[in-house]
Amino acid sequence: MSDIPPPPPPVDAAYDSPSSSGSGGPENENDKLMAAVAHAAPLLDLGSGIAGTVIVLVWFFGFKEKTTPFIAAHLKQSIYLLVASFALFVTCFLIGAVTCVGFLLFFPAAILILVLRIMAAMKAYAGEDYRYPVVGGWSFLG
Repeated sequence: MSDIPPPPPPVDAAYDSPSSSGSGGPENENDKLMAAVAHAAPLLDLGSGIAGTVIVLVWFFGFKEKTTPFIAAHLKQSIYLLVASFALFVTCFLIGAVTCVGFLLFFPAAILILVLRIMAAMKAYAGEDYRYPVVGGWSFLG
């Protein structure tokens, strides 16, 4: 026998993905649709984002025990992007209050968030696990 070391553990074992929760992905077509809606709901009102944000938060915290692991993982990702986008927009506002440059950053930031949400909704509807860049590895929701 050779002395082959065991393989290393997964890089991000704390992330609650559908594959790590044992579900292996969506259980049916409805799971895929609901996961896509989890990413697209904050786009319902592009002006304020309040209604979509409330929908995602109530869905996750109010009905967590009734959702499948696949949907719950996508809801978490959606919430992580909500937190990051809020921080990004507050930062743009604060920079804009000091200089005019910050207000010029709002439009590119909004386009970036829009593109990320559309990509995530498409991946979720295809039944794939999707993590947002930078915030995808967060795990503060347990």
